[in-house]
Amino acid sequence: MTIGAVAIAVCSALVATAAIAVVSSPLASCRRGCRRFGNGKAPDRKAAPVSIVVVTAGYSESMERNIRSILSQDYPLTDLVVVATDGAAQAETISERIGDPRLHTTYLPDSSRYLSRPKLAVTIGVKAAKEEWVIVMGDDCAPQTDGWLSAFAAGLSEDTKVALGYAGFSKGAPWGFCYDSMETALQMGCMARKGRPYKAAGPCVALRKSDFIGRDGFRGNLHVVGGVYDFLANKYAAAGASEVVLAPAARLDREACTRKALRAETVSYRETRKHLAGNFTYRTGWLLRSSALHLNYLCLLAAIAWSAAAGDWLVAAVSCTLLAATYTAKLFQASACKKAFRLPIPLWLVPFYEATSTLRRAKAAAAHFLSGKDTFSTHRL
Repeated sequence: MTIGAVAIAVCSALVATAAIAVVSSPLASCRRGCRRFGNGKAPDRKAAPVSIVVVTAGYSESMERNIRSILSQDYPLTDLVVVATDGAAQAETISERIGDPRLHTTYLPDSSRYLSRPKLAVTIGVKAAKEEWVIVMGDDCAPQTDGWLSAFAAGLSEDTKVALGYAGFSKGAPWGFCYDSMETALQMGCMARKGRPYKAAGPCVALRKSDFIGRDGFRGNLHVVGGVYDFLANKYAAAGASEVVLAPAARLDREACTRKALRAETVSYRETRKHLAGNFTYRTGWLLRSSALHLNYLCLLAAIAWSAAAGDWLVAAVSCTLLAATYTAKLFQASACKKAFRLPIPLWLVPFYEATSTLRRAKAAAAHFLSGKDTFSTHRL
């Protein structure tokens, strides 16, 4: 009788941990309503035109191809401002090769010390933009259709202060980074619906020029090397006035760079987050979700091992069933994400990348800890 009571208690606890792990997963938000994350509204063809700012480190064929794709959009685009961080020659090359009257190029002086050059470039670009709505995006982001801007502009309503876009990695990028990018977009979508996003969902942020200038742009974090899009989203997003546009038509494809560059970007975020408002709340929520996920797997595996050793076949059967049910539920959730985000990861591997997300974060945290304190700041001694 006592053994039966223990078995029932153990099984009940296992069911509870499994249910919490499945429901609290970021993957569940995609199945519950990805269509509500800023992509349920029809594009407003009469919406105000926009300006786009692209920051580039130098000319490349892929960058030129991306700019041409932006200029071919079927939505009113007043001007495209390209700011080169490596001098006048690069800016002139871009302008001469494309030759569109809406394209304007400029560059940063070589003497901009003690300031983050990408942030200074964005500041110059936003001030040069002609429209109130300005979209800041990376030069490695490419629209896949002529309707990208129209779909993304669905989030630019009169009541919106900031709209965040998603840029998924193209084929060839490491699958771990592909998964983490998608998970971040889902989390920011949930946060925008409940209040305000904590950081960017990708290298594409739309904001109002008057807000940027009126609130002094990047003032307060110009010395931090990275985090351009995260700082924009964190500072200028407002509760109830933020959109995360995850519609498939509004998706950008981000050119896959080297694993080293992607890892450096991830490590740099560990420094950026120290300066973001709401950092404690966001990290606490992530820690609780991650703990629920790993606690479920650990409890199930421990229960299987214990029941096999003790000969308690009821607990063994329930544990194995719950492990299979958890994996099946994760596959069900992942199928919606894979379709909505065109995730290149095989469906059966998505739960594995979800479970190992904590390990990738831990590696980035260790790399950040071992880096020199001046690596992420322009104020080097």
